[in-house]
Amino acid sequence: MVKEITVKDINSQVFVKAYAAHLKKSGEMTSPKYVDRRKASIRKYSINENDLYYIKAASVARHFYLRSNVGIGGLCKSNSGLSRHSVHTPNASYNPTTATGNTIRKIIENFEEMGILEKDYYGGRRLSQKGRKSLDSVAIQIFQENGYKD
Repeated sequence: MVKEITVKDINSQVFVKAYAAHLKKSGEMTSPKYVDRRKASIRKYSINENDLYYIKAASVARHFYLRSNVGIGGLCKSNSGLSRHSVHTPNASYNPTTATGNTIRKIIENFEEMGILEKDYYGGRRLSQKGRKSLDSVAIQIFQENGYKD
């Protein structure tokens, strides 16, 4: 009996990189013009990564695959981290800070235009059938190429 390969069976880092490359290569998703000048989340400096928008989009898509009915606020909380708001001694306390919602909102809008996400009846958004097939096809492709499992 052959087990069906899904996103849950593939290592998260490998899947996110592969799906980001798939999104960039397909050309359906367009990144905003400000992405190259904007810092990511709560980081102190911007990241010198050209594909950062696509990597974040792949991470958001994987999050929707694992948990349905997620809104922008929930995604901001899951992408949160710790930040320092002032200069202190080396062992100063860090405060929990949520991620910025603008980039996540643009990613969700792009996914809705592509048909990968749809609004849920109970609130939030969820993966559509097209989105689930797209994510599973990339997972199967990763497994066939190098047999990489979690």
